[in-house]
Amino acid sequence: MKFDAKTNQWKVVVTCLVISTTFWFFSALNKDGYVTQINYPIKISYNQAKYIATKPLPDKIPIEVTGGGWDLMTRFFGLKMTAYELNIDDPMRQPYVITSTLRSDLSSLLEPITLNYFSQDSITYGLEALQTKTIRLGAKKQDWSSSLNDDFKISSDIQVTPDYVNVTGPFSLVNALPDTLWLLANESGIEDDVNTTVQLPPLPNLTSANLEKTNVQFNVVRLLNIDVNLPVQQVGFPDENWQVTPSYIPISYQVAETNFSIEDTASIVLKAYFNELNQDSSLILQEEVLSEYILNVTFKNGKRVKVTRND
Repeated sequence: MKFDAKTNQWKVVVTCLVISTTFWFFSALNKDGYVTQINYPIKISYNQAKYIATKPLPDKIPIEVTGGGWDLMTRFFGLKMTAYELNIDDPMRQPYVITSTLRSDLSSLLEPITLNYFSQDSITYGLEALQTKTIRLGAKKQDWSSSLNDDFKISSDIQVTPDYVNVTGPFSLVNALPDTLWLLANESGIEDDVNTTVQLPPLPNLTSANLEKTNVQFNVVRLLNIDVNLPVQQVGFPDENWQVTPSYIPISYQVAETNFSIEDTASIVLKAYFNELNQDSSLILQEEVLSEYILNVTFKNGKRVKVTRND
């Protein structure tokens, strides 16, 4: 029973403290002349058809105010405050607002609280004019050739349809875009004619395009591998007693099967120029390819030959 009596005494003490603290708190709130800082809500309004925000817009202004306890408490917790609408007409000309110019409007909205001063001298906002740029879409043969299987080549022009895109976004980002966006292959090991849909390259954040994909089309042809032995033509040698060894050189080349002709080998000429003779009596052969259809000429045993003189 002794324990219960002490417990009841503590309950009485705590109750008294709570009641007295509550009376003190409410009494303090009824007093005037308190100073504190609050964040007044604002709303940035602008022509969204002409401008775009490149970073989050400010939604409050920190200010110091003086007033009664009840009034300050309600506003400290964001109550009884209507967001001040800040209309921006030409953000490209002036990307900020001096806060002191808002004193009159905010003072009337804060009554009966007094606005002492602004904690920052200006409000900045990242607004840029919207810009649209027409950009060409293209595909380079060297890029797409790497997606073909070995022994195949592109045999036509690459057609892109549509071949342009309109990109809209902040002035600084859109103007920095290249005049041409190059499309890359979305597959590998190609052996047949291509007629495929390709995703456009990634564009910067805050930009948008009037299309996401386009069509790429071109023809593909198989390359034939040809192995031949070709004679060496001696150029500028003093007389017939001089000769090169070997006199026939094994080479290989490629030609599209649609362009193959039995006479192709006559379009490759191997020449040995005497004036290029080295001190070790060797020289490097020069090849002349007389047909645009002959590709990737390779010397199987190298291009160096030995020069000798028969006395």
